[in-house]
Amino acid sequence: MYLKFIVKEISDPVPLKNYLKTHQHFSSRLIKRLRLYGQVEVNGESWRMIDLVKLGDQIEIKDANELEDSCLKLKKSAYEYLVFENDYYLLVNKPAGLLSHPNYLGGTNSLEQLLSDQPLHLVSRLDRGTSGLLLISRHAHAHQRLQNTEMKKYYLLWVFGRLPETTLRLEAKIARRPGSIIEREVNEDSGKLAISHFRELFYSPSLDISLLSCRIETGRTHQIRVHALHLGLPLIGETLYGLERLQELNPTMYQNCLKKQGLGMRQALNDKYPQQVLHAYHLAFHDPFSGKAEKFFAQEPSYFFDMLSMDEKSAASAALRVFSEQLLQD
Repeated sequence: MYLKFIVKEISDPVPLKNYLKTHQHFSSRLIKRLRLYGQVEVNGESWRMIDLVKLGDQIEIKDANELEDSCLKLKKSAYEYLVFENDYYLLVNKPAGLLSHPNYLGGTNSLEQLLSDQPLHLVSRLDRGTSGLLLISRHAHAHQRLQNTEMKKYYLLWVFGRLPETTLRLEAKIARRPGSIIEREVNEDSGKLAISHFRELFYSPSLDISLLSCRIETGRTHQIRVHALHLGLPLIGETLYGLERLQELNPTMYQNCLKKQGLGMRQALNDKYPQQVLHAYHLAFHDPFSGKAEKFFAQEPSYFFDMLSMDEKSAASAALRVFSEQLLQD
């Protein structure tokens, strides 16, 4: 691992270890490993962790053998999913139906096993049934920095029904559902803050389904799926938070969901998809290493518009292109 940066964030001299921990988000464990195994230079001279650094100093960290050994190395099969990579992180487009990493049951069908023989430093996570962008750091320091970086995350989803307005901000607390280790629910008493911003991109009158974007301010487990259900708009292909759950939670919303398309039509469309039609589409952040504003997109799955007629496919694709251009200009 090789890192190089200029001290910019301080006005008074501070010990190197304090600067690395406070301003570069190095963990205490990483600082200790650097002290034992790494070579640290300030302005070209060897430097100890207790020595002072000041504004404008140039810090170089290199030849950290133990850290170098821990850097993520990719298999050839990884490049099928790769969206972007540099010395610090990579982004991949995860297929739906694939675990991000092996679960406690020891399942073998995971993205981790396709990408590398080493454990992944996942900065973001996706449910098994969700496709799209996953951010992965290449080593411990990059993981620490990226976890402390503000990011904008946008998802695409297909739902039954239609938003009451073109854009909608939902703030509804989410908690674990009593009696389940997996399911979540909206619970204003015991839940944690969750904020989602929904926007209609395309509506199909013939099927009474909508393509929505969702930007999440928080990252609660199953947040988008739980919030969509709370709005009476279950995702197509949804198994945990689908029509049956809506009927249980809110019979009135359930009946409204079936007004334009009956249960048989809804179930037939659900049956075409083995998991929720939800895709992590766009990620934007300031790269903590280069300082540049970065924007990444993950191509939507090939089946994403399969439920539509040819004319509707063209219209929905055009709407998504317009949305993508807006994201690039933000």
